[in-house]
Amino acid sequence: ASGPLRNVRGIGGTMEPMSGLTSLLGYEGGRPMNSGSMIPDAIAGAWFAAAIVTAIRHRERTGEGQYIDLGMMESNAMMTGDAVLEYTANGRVRPRMGNHHPR
Repeated sequence: ASGPLRNVRGIGGTMEPMSGLTSLLGYEGGRPMNSGSMIPDAIAGAWFAAAIVTAIRHRERTGEGQYIDLGMMESNAMMTGDAVLEYTANGRVRPRMGNHHPR
């Protein structure tokens, strides 16, 4: 392993805050919260499975193998896409809303 985070354990509870997911979880006006589950592990696994299928299809079509380099933090950061886009495009930080869904 290489890079500045090479010694950080790659488990869900660590990756939620590092990927930005925690900033979206919690109650309005409250502190950020972890989800209470290891959902980042499943998210990373799903992205890795998709990468494997893509690599296999590439090999079938071209005969060439692929090197897969997938970070757990990055795969979970993709789950914050609309909040990141809202901040990048409009400068608005998405507030935490608990389990409330605005209509």
